[in-house]
Amino acid sequence: MNRNSERGYAGPNLGGNVTDTVRDFGKEIVAPVGFVANDLDFYTSTRDSFALFDFEPNRLLPRVTLYFDDLLGYPYTTATGEWAAINEFNATHEKRQIGQVYGLNHCLGRAYRFAPWNELFFVLHVFDHPGYNALEEKRSPDLSLRA
Repeated sequence: MNRNSERGYAGPNLGGNVTDTVRDFGKEIVAPVGFVANDLDFYTSTRDSFALFDFEPNRLLPRVTLYFDDLLGYPYTTATGEWAAINEFNATHEKRQIGQVYGLNHCLGRAYRFAPWNELFFVLHVFDHPGYNALEEKRSPDLSLRA
């Protein structure tokens, strides 16, 4: 049992060579990918991790939430590192695009509104997914009082 399953998380925490890890993960995946936290720092490892986004559409949700941790501050620019890998991916993939979630800070309350991490969320749009154009349901939690 790994640390993730002990904490109740469903997804694996993968390690090793990115190219090999993504390929092996592709063989074992049982549920569609819906979230990816990318902590790879460098252009080549980030670029190689994007092989995950080339999986068949049914292996991904229509919109996959992404988090990149190395995009803000010096020396991170759009010409290097994770930014460069994102830009290259978008330039070479017509049916799948990575877009930044702008304005997330306006949807958050209290101190989270000013946290730097809200600028680090993106969405992979899987335009060729059969469910991409389906209506998204926004459900409110049941907050009714019960005896």
